[in-house]
Amino acid sequence: MTTTARPARHWAITTDGKQAQGEVLLNCITGSIGYIVGVTHRGMPLASRALRAITDYSDAELGLPRLILEIEPDNQPSIAVARSAGLVVTATQPETVTDKGRTYTLATWEHTPDPRTDTPTSIRPRAEPQPPTHQSRSRGQGLCTAPVHQLCRNGTLDRRSQGCGGPASFGCGPQQEDPSAASSNIPR
Repeated sequence: MTTTARPARHWAITTDGKQAQGEVLLNCITGSIGYIVGVTHRGMPLASRALRAITDYSDAELGLPRLILEIEPDNQPSIAVARSAGLVVTATQPETVTDKGRTYTLATWEHTPDPRTDTPTSIRPRAEPQPPTHQSRSRGQGLCTAPVHQLCRNGTLDRRSQGCGGPASFGCGPQQEDPSAASSNIPR
């Protein structure tokens, strides 16, 4: 029997493992990443920590040669997040796109693994037994066993269980309100 890995991975950004304050997405085929953080949760380092955890996860677990993030050149908060997570703007000519009647330009930012290291220093292997997986719904894909990832205050990815690559969580601080209104940087 042959199994195929899911092309996309989705994680919730949380501070308590329950209340979503944002989301991070990774397309495992194209290497495109995106994130969204609720309006009431901006200004905290939630997106930066989650993005660093995703780049570390990609380097250590997926071995993708490059991750990309597309950002509007005047989106200073997203540029600050990309820089803080170690991404750099590429020399690629910015792309002009029209989506839902809006035309805008996107610059490409990238992360490439450090060839001097095999495993990022922020991922700490756990020696103790892993807790059981939890059941979670993954965007229209039904019930699956999903990995539970939590990003600690110091920025390490705490890998608590294995699963389908569906929703998981990054915890980064005190609990906040629901992010019903949010701006996004989600890959197309």
